[in-house]
Amino acid sequence: MRVLPQSPEKIDPTFWLYTPGKNRPDPLNFPSLLGIQVNTSRELYILVHGFGHFPKWILPMTEELLKKDNNVIIVDWTKGSRPPNYYQAASNSRIIGSMVATLVKNLLNTTSYTMNDITMVGFSLGCHVCGYAGKKLRQPKLSRIVALDPAGPLFAGYGPKVRLAPTDADFVQCIHTDGKGYMHGGLGTLQPMGHVDFYPNGGKAQLGCPRNVKEVILDLWFLNSSTFETLTCSHARAPALYIEAIKTMEDDQRCDFSAFQCKTAEEWEKGLCFYCPANHTMTFFGFGLTSSIIPKGTFYFATRNHNDYRAPFCGNQYGFVIKPDRWIKGNLWLFARYENGNQEIIDLLAENEELYPDNSKVKIVATSTPIDKETIVSLMYKKYKSWFWKNGPDEWELKAFSILDLKCAQ
Repeated sequence: MRVLPQSPEKIDPTFWLYTPGKNRPDPLNFPSLLGIQVNTSRELYILVHGFGHFPKWILPMTEELLKKDNNVIIVDWTKGSRPPNYYQAASNSRIIGSMVATLVKNLLNTTSYTMNDITMVGFSLGCHVCGYAGKKLRQPKLSRIVALDPAGPLFAGYGPKVRLAPTDADFVQCIHTDGKGYMHGGLGTLQPMGHVDFYPNGGKAQLGCPRNVKEVILDLWFLNSSTFETLTCSHARAPALYIEAIKTMEDDQRCDFSAFQCKTAEEWEKGLCFYCPANHTMTFFGFGLTSSIIPKGTFYFATRNHNDYRAPFCGNQYGFVIKPDRWIKGNLWLFARYENGNQEIIDLLAENEELYPDNSKVKIVATSTPIDKETIVSLMYKKYKSWFWKNGPDEWELKAFSILDLKCAQ
């Protein structure tokens, strides 16, 4: 990085302790932690935000963690992460990482907490803050890091010494939601950085969010959302998914983010990994995962299509197999009408997607309601039109259409 980090005094972070049953958080005396009062029978979650001002996801996540009878420390380092200088914030992440490591060391010395009781959760730049903290905590080693869409710019493509890495904790869980690349408006990265890396909807962009610079411009032109929300839509989906996983962990009608191990996004998008594991035990993205209950590797899953970060994203995953009688190009939607009266529109092909008669398309989606024999489905096609490129056909017929429904043992 070309910018030197600011001093700890200039960054001036604040550490807030939230405990169940208390209306207000307690500011911690850093670094001494003098006067700290905390029930160490509860697990502790340390939340670290990324670039920008105080984020709106952090208090809802804290609230859900408190409901599960956990203690929470929020690391507020907004004086060192504020816009517009991302270079400065990225450089400052090393300093705040060292300060968080000092916080953890002093917690171990002044309370009966052990490393096994502590989980760090970071978002964007905060993921690398957690990584830097983990590099400082070796004896004993940090137990768990949850990395919510690790920041890509200035970190992706570099070695483990300068970014989050699996060696930073006993178990590092990552989720990648905005990995389409900085030149295409992406703020995250597709580079695996954990023991297990999850890629919802392929990891490049999220449903209901702009998928490229063109869609960002159109979203802003038609005033569909604010500039900030448009630019960060896919990036912000990572904490939203984790909040939902925490919230629904013990629900009677729990919905799990079932994930499928796959080597690449291309294989996932072709449906080559949409099958039950050999041991019929599914892997799930979410809350409370440990290295003892989940295999290492890269995993993919589909979510429901929403543009509201608070909406339910977990759904019933199906694979739709489509084979046309000729080459087609254009939008393809599936309309589903369920037995309970609910209706849903599902995107199967984007405007510029092509499909050939000699290749079947497997589109993996998540629905709000289980599909059964009473479900009525229909397809709607809108051909691709262009002044320069070949238009899609006006009419075509289905050679084959089927639905893959996995019933893996839980």
